[in-house]
Amino acid sequence: MGMSQYSEQLKDLTHIRSLMEKSTKFVSLSGMTGIGIGLIALIAAAIVFIIAHTAPFQSSDIFWYFVDGLGDSENALQHARIWLYSLAILTLIVSITVGLFFTIKKTREHQVKLWTKSFRLMLLNIAIPLATGGFFCLILIRMGLPQMVAGSMLVFYGLALINGAKYTLQDVNSLGLVEIILGLFTLWLNKYGLEMWAIGFGILHIIYGAKIYLTQQTNG
Repeated sequence: MGMSQYSEQLKDLTHIRSLMEKSTKFVSLSGMTGIGIGLIALIAAAIVFIIAHTAPFQSSDIFWYFVDGLGDSENALQHARIWLYSLAILTLIVSITVGLFFTIKKTREHQVKLWTKSFRLMLLNIAIPLATGGFFCLILIRMGLPQMVAGSMLVFYGLALINGAKYTLQDVNSLGLVEIILGLFTLWLNKYGLEMWAIGFGILHIIYGAKIYLTQQTNG
């Protein structure tokens, strides 16, 4: 067998493997999605930090500050809670919108469908741990353990990424593992919740998003 023939067969096998992967995995996940969500998370964290360090509140941990009432004014505390919950909902809506925008944009560039079986399975496998984590965090707040919320969010988010990674890019799996480690570290420290949340949902998203984007640009 000549080298040229061997090279052609290798190219054919690579093409077949690529087609099989596209049929079982959602490979149109855009790196810009991670970058966009990371920037949104950092902006949200900065806003919360400013609110948390505005008189009459001077708590270093945002979750203790908002939920346990470490303030001098009950009216001001209630106002701060409303701001926090509103900001959380707005951050979630904007993040989902940004994620969908870049994902739809990439699927159109590649001329592939968005609502595929692999995409549905990825969403389902991510949604189950996320929903479980959301209820778990509400239970923590109800039990008066708000300082554990940030770490728990990171852990459940990491589990969600790992659970959905088998239907998308492998980088999602490694990001999930790092999120879990960061979440457990946050729970162990039992403080710096906002800072760790900003690192996990902000900085790590930007780093991994940039990595995915550069890889996609290199591979065309």
